[in-house]
Amino acid sequence: MRIFVFFTMIIFSTHLMAANCLREKLSIVGGGVAGSYASHLLKHQRPLLITKEKAPCGKCLSAVVDDRAFDHGAIQVPAYYHRVRSMVDKLGLTLIPNPNPYARDGSTLIETINNTYGAPKFAKDYAKYAYHAWYYGNLTAKPWEVEKYPEVQVSVEDYLHQHAMEAMTPVFDVVLKAYGYGELNTIPMFHAFSIVPGSQIGYSIFHALPLISTTVPTSINLIKEGYQGLVQGMAENANVKTLTNKRVQQIDLRARDTIGHAIITFEGGDILLSEKVILCAPPSNVEILYNSPKKQKLMDELRQSLVTSPYGTIIFETQLPLPNDLIVEKTSTKSFDPIMIGRKFPDKNIYIGYAYGQKKDEMAMRTALKDYTHKHFNDNNITIHSFKAFDDYYPHPTFKAIADGYYSKMESLQGDSGLYFAGSHLSFEIVERTMENVEELVKRHFQ
Repeated sequence: MRIFVFFTMIIFSTHLMAANCLREKLSIVGGGVAGSYASHLLKHQRPLLITKEKAPCGKCLSAVVDDRAFDHGAIQVPAYYHRVRSMVDKLGLTLIPNPNPYARDGSTLIETINNTYGAPKFAKDYAKYAYHAWYYGNLTAKPWEVEKYPEVQVSVEDYLHQHAMEAMTPVFDVVLKAYGYGELNTIPMFHAFSIVPGSQIGYSIFHALPLISTTVPTSINLIKEGYQGLVQGMAENANVKTLTNKRVQQIDLRARDTIGHAIITFEGGDILLSEKVILCAPPSNVEILYNSPKKQKLMDELRQSLVTSPYGTIIFETQLPLPNDLIVEKTSTKSFDPIMIGRKFPDKNIYIGYAYGQKKDEMAMRTALKDYTHKHFNDNNITIHSFKAFDDYYPHPTFKAIADGYYSKMESLQGDSGLYFAGSHLSFEIVERTMENVEELVKRHFQ
């Protein structure tokens, strides 16, 4: 039996060499924030960056309209995005003020605070939330520590109930939907948002206080050149080799002990050999094969534990400016109606509409947008400039998976057979936390 396996591997190895496969010491799969930042940090190792897009961007896609960049994916740069801000400076990009000062759905958000909650109690509970969000939110860069803190393993709904803060539910409902993370029971609030929703809610509170409403500045900026400019710029600045328009279907680690490389198979059948691989795409998007049945079973379990939230954006122009720069609607996320509408440049009537739900096709979103604007603003004169739907937005483990040790199990496979994991599924689609997580990976395994 051993002789048969030995000769089988020799034939297999010979076949691979005869095919003139590319051979790399380090390959980074995924050209989004995690992959491009990893290539930047590890540029001295001359990695190969692999992306399924025409250029590194991931979900940070930008559309150019009238020589202006509008973002389909990430758009905001909060004050605590230190790594993003540093990279913006390094790449010579420009931060501009956010013209959307606070999130509200008409007047109901402020009315909720004043009428059903009471300003003093709301301020006290908000302070409690803001502290928890800051304290626990920092775990997004170190997911292996999550299981130490039961507080971050519950839903928003359960958290508010545990702390007798149910009256905040309508407010969090607005903020959660504005950021695209779905219904209240779909995420661990702190782990996903850190201080971001805290700053947004805080601004709404301050806006409701007449003495200081005009003196509190927003702490959120936007990237003039778009987030795609940032992600693409990191990859270009690293000056690494890049394979574009290449979707990875499989990473086979079973022959690594024999040939010293993982086998990366692309859609279409092309293959590549790599000594080490950093997978920055969600594991659920790529088939991963281990030699050990035990590790294979564990990886299959982890891949099946990830879920996503369908998401779409549409960039459109109106004949007249809409009444508010940022509009957040308390509609069902399953309806795929626009939940948030905002604009990037105050001198343009060009808006970005965000929607979440089960209908991901362009026609459904176009129809929903036109119906929405006609109903709310009596404006049927809409020009659609760009549309993008993501069926794999916000990959994250279920609550049950977190309780069952998703992060410690993922950490146990980190570096096994030369395969490493990074990306938004470990950082809840937060750009700054994703970059921080990549730094942790590099520090722990590549230095």
